[in-house]
Amino acid sequence: MERLAKFYPRSGFGVTGDKVDVIAKAVAEVFGDDKEIRINVPYHNFNLRGKAGIVASDAVGLMPFSKAPKDVSEVTTMFYGDNPIKRCNYLPIWSDADVYFIQSINSGTIVEINLVQAPCWREYL
Repeated sequence: MERLAKFYPRSGFGVTGDKVDVIAKAVAEVFGDDKEIRINVPYHNFNLRGKAGIVASDAVGLMPFSKAPKDVSEVTTMFYGDNPIKRCNYLPIWSDADVYFIQSINSGTIVEINLVQAPCWREYL
């Protein structure tokens, strides 16, 4: 869990949050690829859930300019509430301003990670 400390809220000039794909990848490294996780993003009940390795792979694959791109229709771990995404024009992980801090981690059978909006680089222009 210490490895995830860098994703917790910080303050000071120039501090920015991290993208969901970076956070998901770190969570998979800490808890293992087979651990069930749920990452709650503060945007219209958007969440990522499933095995940590698959969640991280889906998040990385959907990012613009990904080296292993995925189509939205291939993704099985992203939901609005309980409704899986099928196709969309926007996901709250795509914009360079969509950065977050980890607000809390609740360990159990399913590791639940709650994110909070963080400052992005544009706020310092």
